[in-house]
Amino acid sequence: MNKLRKIMSDQSEEDVDLDVILDCAEELLQLYHEEGMIVPRAMTAEIIAYTHNQLGEAEKAVEFGKRAIEYHRILAGEDSNEVKRLQELVNAPKLHGSWKPKSDAGDLLDEERLAKDARDSESDKGSEEDAVMAAVRAAMARAKKVAREEGVNKETEDLLVEEAVKAALKQVKSE
Repeated sequence: MNKLRKIMSDQSEEDVDLDVILDCAEELLQLYHEEGMIVPRAMTAEIIAYTHNQLGEAEKAVEFGKRAIEYHRILAGEDSNEVKRLQELVNAPKLHGSWKPKSDAGDLLDEERLAKDARDSESDKGSEEDAVMAAVRAAMARAKKVAREEGVNKETEDLLVEEAVKAALKQVKSE
């Protein structure tokens, strides 16, 4: 714990090395395990999972997401919001809202460009329908891109697109 505090105090906001912080967080998770502490493990594993996904590291996100699900099942139950939310991450990390694919600096990815278009469309036209359609198009583009990267067949691609559209519509509804 002291190691993590020292690292955090030694780094300015601009110089934060997420890999170092993740290593410390993973050590902290191990210490919680060794001490038999369940409660802090759930949130720590969840934070690590989302952080890995934001760094474009889907495999690590799934690994820690599964661990977080185990802990949250103990604490909050199978039907808890925590378990459901993490299950979405584990099932499709690259379609999850926390996903940030690695890209070349300065280049806007297709889905980022479409999301920007969605925001611009919403502010320019003020039309809820336009914003919904832009969100759906962005979700579809992201799903198709993931399908291409993963080399899945057409049927699986269609399922990914369908799930992405459902997730986008669900998110728009909640906003």
